[in-house]
Amino acid sequence: MRAVLFPGQGSQKKRMGFGLFDRFGDYVEKADRILGYSIAELCLDDPEHQLHRTQYTQPALYVVNALSYLQYEQENGPPDFVAGHSLGEYNALLVASVFDFETGLRLVKKRGELMATAQGGGMAAVVGLSLEQIRETLAREGHADIDVANFNAPDQNVISGPRDSIERAKKAFAEAGANLYVELKVSSAFHSRYMAPARREFEAFLAGFELKPPRMAVISNVEAREYSDGRAHALLAEQLTGSVRFVESIQGLLRRGVTSFHEVGPGNVLQRLVDKIKKAPLPAETPARRDVVAQTVEPARLAVEPARREVVAHAVEPARVIGSEALGSPWFRSAYDVRYAYVAGSLDAGVTSPALVQAMAAKGFLAFFGAASLPVDRVIDAIAAIRRGVGNRTFGVGIAHETSHPEEEEALVDALMGAGVTALEVRGFIGVTRALVRYRAHGLGRGVRRRILARASRPEIIEAFLAPAPESLLAKLVQEGAISSQDAAIARTLPMCDDICVDIESGWLADYGTPEVLLPLALAFRDIAAATHGYAQKPRVGMGGIGTPVAAASAFLLGAEFVLSGVVNAATVEAATSNAAKDLLERMGVQDTDFAPCPDRFELGGKIRVLKRGAMFAARATKLYELYRHHESIESLDERTRRQLEERIFHRSLDDVWNDVERRLEPAERARLERQPRQKMAAIFRSYLLDGRRRALEGDPNHVVDYLIPAAPSLGAFNEWARGTKLERWRDRTAVQVAGAILDGAADFIATRFRIMLPADAVAAKPARARANGSVVHEM
Repeated sequence: MRAVLFPGQGSQKKRMGFGLFDRFGDYVEKADRILGYSIAELCLDDPEHQLHRTQYTQPALYVVNALSYLQYEQENGPPDFVAGHSLGEYNALLVASVFDFETGLRLVKKRGELMATAQGGGMAAVVGLSLEQIRETLAREGHADIDVANFNAPDQNVISGPRDSIERAKKAFAEAGANLYVELKVSSAFHSRYMAPARREFEAFLAGFELKPPRMAVISNVEAREYSDGRAHALLAEQLTGSVRFVESIQGLLRRGVTSFHEVGPGNVLQRLVDKIKKAPLPAETPARRDVVAQTVEPARLAVEPARREVVAHAVEPARVIGSEALGSPWFRSAYDVRYAYVAGSLDAGVTSPALVQAMAAKGFLAFFGAASLPVDRVIDAIAAIRRGVGNRTFGVGIAHETSHPEEEEALVDALMGAGVTALEVRGFIGVTRALVRYRAHGLGRGVRRRILARASRPEIIEAFLAPAPESLLAKLVQEGAISSQDAAIARTLPMCDDICVDIESGWLADYGTPEVLLPLALAFRDIAAATHGYAQKPRVGMGGIGTPVAAASAFLLGAEFVLSGVVNAATVEAATSNAAKDLLERMGVQDTDFAPCPDRFELGGKIRVLKRGAMFAARATKLYELYRHHESIESLDERTRRQLEERIFHRSLDDVWNDVERRLEPAERARLERQPRQKMAAIFRSYLLDGRRRALEGDPNHVVDYLIPAAPSLGAFNEWARGTKLERWRDRTAVQVAGAILDGAADFIATRFRIMLPADAVAAKPARARANGSVVHEM
C-alpha cells in the first residue's frame, strides 16, 4: 500500500513549482484571484523577498503541494492513505475531498495571517535525544513553559515556547547530550499553548465553511490516527496549539501495511524523517493503535500467535504487497524526484541517448546521458534536446575521467555547470579531481546544490568519494576565486558524492572486485565516513551492473538503496548505437566478453570489457598495446610485423594512418608527437581503437569484426533470461520495458523468498508474475 505525504512550512524554496504553473493554469488563476497577487511570481522569482514570511509561505506551499499532487496522480493514480506535516495536512484533506481547492486556499491564507501576527515566541530543533529525554530535560531544568511542538523522528523533535526560555534551554540540552540544538527563524511559538488566541479566531473562521467527510484515509497530526466524520473543524483548530505527532502517524501507517511513502511537494524533508522512523523498532502497540489496525487487517492476521506477530509485521506484510516502487530507498527516490530506485547509467559516446533519457524520465526513472568521448558542443545540444522532452523531470549527465587531458575535463564540467546540470554521474575516476570539487562546491553558499553519483569498483576510490573534498583542492579553488570561502566551508561538511554505486562495469577500472564483496564494504565505509565527518545525511549506496531480476533482488537484499543498469541498455530501441552492433549484442552470452585496451587510456594500460563474439577487436587491440609496450617507435618495428599490421589490422599503410591522424591534430600537438616517436606510435595505434568505436556507432558493414562494442556479462544474462519472451529481440525492447521487467521480477523474487522462509500460514498467497512475456512486461 502507498501513502502520500505533504510537507509543511520550512520546505519552501525559491523556484519551487517550476513547470507546474503553466501546466495547471486554471488553478493558478483561482489562486491569484483569492490571494490578490501572482503565486507563480512569488514562488519562482520572489521579487519582494516574501516567500519566507509565514503569511506568504503557507499559501505558496499549499498551492505548490496541490499542483504537485495533480501531476503525481496523473502518473501514479490515487494512494491508499494521505497525511501532511502541519500545513501539509490541508493538502491531504484536499485530496480526500474534505474541501475544494479554493476553500482550502482561503483557510490556509487565514491560518498564515493569524500565525504571522503572533509574536514573542520561539522554536528550536533538538537532534540526538528521544522524546522521553527531551521531556525529562525540560522537567529537570524547570522549563515548564516550553512545549514539544513536533515529534518529527525518534531522535529529532522541535520545542516551542517564549523566546527567552528557548534561548536559555540550549545549555540544558547540550549537557543532556543533544547532538544539535538549532533555534528556528520563526515569529512565534507555533504548535504550542501560546497559539491559543490564534486558535480561537481561527475556530470562528472555520465555522463559516462546510467540511465534508473524507473520501480517503487521512491521518491527523493531532491524534496520529485517521480522521473520523465530523471531526475536521475541531482537529484543524486544535492543530494550531497541538503537537505534530509525525512519528506516531508514520508508525501507524507502517502497522497498516504501508510499504511505500511518497513525499509530494518541494524538497524531501519528510522522506528523510520517514527513513529514520522506519529504521527504529515499532513500539509496543497500545489498545488505540490495535483498534486502528483491526479496521483494515484481516482477522487471520491478528490471530497469528504473539511470538510471531513481529515477524509478520516486519517481513510478511511487505511480501504480500511488495511492488517495484517499494524497492530500494525512498530517500533516493525523493532526492531525485523519481518513482523507482533504478538508474539507467551512462554509456560512452551518447549511446545512452537523449531519446533513452527522455523515455526513462517520463516514466519515473533516473537516467544519465553519456557525455564521455563526445565534443562539448554535442553534449550541450543533447542536454537542450533532453530538456525539451522531459520538462522539469530529473535527469543527469555521465562523464568519464580524463586522465591525460584534465583541461578537457575542466572544459566539460564548465559547460555542464553553465547548462544548469544538477546531477552528474562519474565513472573511471582514480580519485577526486579539481573539476569535480569545483562542480560540487561552487554556489553552495548561495544555496546551489549539485549532486554527484559516483560509480566505482575499487575500495580506495569508494572511500575517496565518501569523504569531503580534499582540503588542498578547496583551498586552491578559494585562492583562485573559483569558489567562495563560504562554498568551501559548506563543502567541508559534505561528502564528495550523494550516491556511491559499486559497479564492475564502471569504466576502465572495471576489472577489480565483485559486487557481492564490494557492496557490504561500501555500506560499512559509508557509515564510518558519516560518523567520522558528522554528515547531516549519509550518502546512499547502490549496486551497478544489473541485468536480471535476480541480480536486482540480490542487490536490494544485500542492502543496496538503488540499482543501476549499464550495458543492458545498449541493446534497446533508444540506444544510439548501430543496428548492426545491437544485432551482435542481442546474441551474446555471459561468456562472450573480453578485456581490451581503452581508447582513452591506451598509454596507461587501461582496459574495458568489450564484445568478443563475432568480433576480433579485442585481440587486435591487445596486439597493438603489446607492441607499444615493447617498442620505442614505429620505425623500430621489424618489416614482417609492420606488414602484418598494415594487411590484417589497418588495411592500409601505417604512413597513411599517420597522415590521417596528423590532420586531426593541433599544430602544437603534431610537433610534440614528431619529437616523441613512442607517443607518435601510440597515436597511430590508438586510431584503430577510435575507429572501432566509430564503426560500431555507424554500423560500418565492411569492418564488423573491428567493432569496439562495450559489453558485460550482465547483458548476456539478460539475453538468457529474456529468451522465448517478448523481450528476446532488441527491436522489441525499450529501456523502460527492460527496467520494468527487472524491477517487477525482483519484487516477485523477494516476495517468493519470504514465503519460502516463513511458515505457509503466516503468508497469504500472492500470484507470481511470469517472466517477461505477455502482460508481464512492465507497461508504465
